[in-house]
Amino acid sequence: MGNASKFFKFMKAMEQNEVARRFSLQPNIVNNYSNNITLARNICAHGERYCTFRFTAEINLLPEHSSLRIPMVQGKPIQGVKDLFAVLLMVKYLLNDAKFFEKMKADIAQSLADLKGKVVCITIDEVMKLMGFPSNWQIV
Repeated sequence: MGNASKFFKFMKAMEQNEVARRFSLQPNIVNNYSNNITLARNICAHGERYCTFRFTAEINLLPEHSSLRIPMVQGKPIQGVKDLFAVLLMVKYLLNDAKFFEKMKADIAQSLADLKGKVVCITIDEVMKLMGFPSNWQIV
């Protein structure tokens, strides 16, 4: 993922535009998403604590922020811009594969259900909040 991210960054503007067009995104957004997803992947791969991680570069406002009625502060959503939920949104746009995305959401929901029976010092709702997931995240 890191190599793909760097490769995109060093492509000519015309080539970046062509790649971004295939995702229906702007090149700067594809660059932001690929950098953030690379960082998220590295955190997971190296066993670091992921649930409270925050990106330094937030993602752009998306229709999902409005449709999920995520509260805003100074015109920016308080969830889904620098957190684990933001990763889910970025993956949705980069994958552009509804069937795979639904499977991924089901896998996340199952993992959270499994975790619910094992965590005693914090509620699953608090875990979800730490990760930036709104309560209605599954309708995304």
